[in-house]
Amino acid sequence: MERAKSRVLYAEDETLIASMVEGFLTDAGFETIVAHDGEKAAQMLAKHQDDLAALVIDIQLGRGPNGWDLARKARAINPRLPIIYTTGDSAYQWTTEGVPNSLAIAKPFVESQLLAALSDLIDCPVAATEERSPGEPRQGDDGSPAHDDSVQSTVANLPRKNAQAPGPRAAGPALASQLTDEELAAIAMSIYRARRRRSKFLDPSLFAEPAWDMLLDLFVASASGRVVSVTRLCRAADVPDATGLRWIEMLESKGLVRRRSVSEEGHLRLVEISDHGFEAMSKYIRDGAAKFEVPMPV
Repeated sequence: MERAKSRVLYAEDETLIASMVEGFLTDAGFETIVAHDGEKAAQMLAKHQDDLAALVIDIQLGRGPNGWDLARKARAINPRLPIIYTTGDSAYQWTTEGVPNSLAIAKPFVESQLLAALSDLIDCPVAATEERSPGEPRQGDDGSPAHDDSVQSTVANLPRKNAQAPGPRAAGPALASQLTDEELAAIAMSIYRARRRRSKFLDPSLFAEPAWDMLLDLFVASASGRVVSVTRLCRAADVPDATGLRWIEMLESKGLVRRRSVSEEGHLRLVEISDHGFEAMSKYIRDGAAKFEVPMPV
């Protein structure tokens, strides 16, 4: 039963983000079920409705129901289920579309934000009779706001908490030189998301850049302390394994990535960005931040 208590259903249609978040949820001790569209998420919700600890869900999920509808369905099945929305452009709808006693986190977010939100909602489960609109404080026994209000103010207000420093943070050379690896990874995720957004309106084959997608994925993975398999990297670049392997070999020949086996038979192959590759990507992102050319964490 312990595995069931820590099982999280995570729905996200953007492969790089899904891969990264799955990694740090697993590292944090959760058994993570990933669905890459609304249809699959609905199937997984029906299959695991009795043993989920939480639902973490994007809003725009491509095929099938969106995140708002899935959350309502989940709450109809289990009124106590903790629900966290992750969104890049639908946060303003949370107060009207979100289910009661939920949280919303803006993309790009950092690991600590999601884990803090999960911890709060799982440790302080929703009462079946409690109906509270998003943003409305939960009341404690003495009438004062309960514990989740502090998380609400730091997580659901939608800033990237770990990317903030005292005082204003405007992009430019001074700030670019101070960005941490975690902040650089958040910017890399934003770059990836901007690239993927084009495929919603234009033929994605016009913009295929597997090498760049792979470098973004590996950079984020390295900054997050996560390992990436060859298969997962090909999926992040949205290419078949055979095509992906050719691109990995090319990147390896340029000294930007390296491969290693983690089993005696060599069946499981991991890919990681090299020190040279990480330094080059860091310089690229810092340079873009200094010139106001990349999305900045706020």
